[in-house]
Amino acid sequence: MIQIIDKSFYTVDEVAESMKVTKEAVRGWCRDGKLKATKFGKRFYIPAKSLKEVLEVNYQKENI
Repeated sequence: MIQIIDKSFYTVDEVAESMKVTKEAVRGWCRDGKLKATKFGKRFYIPAKSLKEVLEVNYQKENI
């Protein structure tokens, strides 16, 4: 996790590894807007808050 001022960001590699998906899948979610991300240069960085929101929404849908 990367800390910038008071915000935390995950790398594509960290998200892919923790979710057991490919890095390309995570990049696709970022490009498609399914996962909010900030792009620095050619790399995506996913705010911890954004990842938490996506997981909470998808978890709730699974359990309805």
